Amino acid sequence: MKPVRSLLALACLVGFAAPSLAQNCLQPSERVALEVRSLQNRLMVGALACQQQDGYNAFVRRNQGDLNNAYRTAQSHFRSRGGEAAWNRVDTDIAASQAQEQGRLGGFFCRDNATFLEQLASVSGTADLARFAVERNILQPHEAPTCTGASFGRPQRAAAAPRR
Repeated sequence: MKPVRSLLALACLVGFAAPSLAQNCLQPSERVALEVRSLQNRLMVGALACQQQDGYNAFVRRNQGDLNNAYRTAQSHFRSRGGEAAWNRVDTDIAASQAQEQGRLGGFFCRDNATFLEQLASVSGTADLARFAVERNILQPHEAPTCTGASFGRPQRAAAAPRR
């Protein structure tokens, strides 16, 4: 439990008052990257809180390239809009939301995490990892809408991205 509390404490220190980052829309690839980043954080919190490190480590080994690409894509989006501090706030918020979910769900969190790790053994590719995260309602706290082709640059609500 202590690593989860450390994540929460870090989130409080960094702060969640990101300067209007939600006003920017996300390209579809950036939305996918945030979903994958949220999934990875969910599994990481589960690994620490539920003693499921072996399953998490196997997941990371299988998907290392996709996880790294998702990280870089999300990082690039937020760095370009607010520098390294903006990315750090968003990434910390993702981790903190997963830690809060663990506290809220209690034992169900660990049970679900073990199931997710089993199911993910047959999932590969960034798009499929993101689809898995959306279908399982993995928290993704960043509220920016997905950009659409016809109105590039103007925020639009994404029909496919469920509100959590």
